[in-house]
Amino acid sequence: METRLTPNEVAQMLGVSLSFVTRLLDEGEIPAQYLPNGRPRLVRLADVLAFQARRERRGEGRRRIIQAAEDAELPY
Repeated sequence: METRLTPNEVAQMLGVSLSFVTRLLDEGEIPAQYLPNGRPRLVRLADVLAFQARRERRGEGRRRIIQAAEDAELPY
C-alpha cells in the first residue's frame, strides 16, 4: 500500500510552510487526491520525493551557473 501524506505532513517533510505546499498542490507541481466532504487532500509520498528531487536538481543547476559566472569573473 502506498504511503499518503496530508499537506501538513508534506510541509513538515519539505521544511516549508503549509501555504507554500497548498500553492504547489493548487498549481499541480505535486499531484494530490481530493477527498470528499472538504477533507484534506492526500499526497503520495512518491510524488513528494519526486518533487524534492526536481527541486534539488534545479538548485544544483543554479549553483553551476553561479560558479561558471564566478570562474569567468562575470558580474551577476
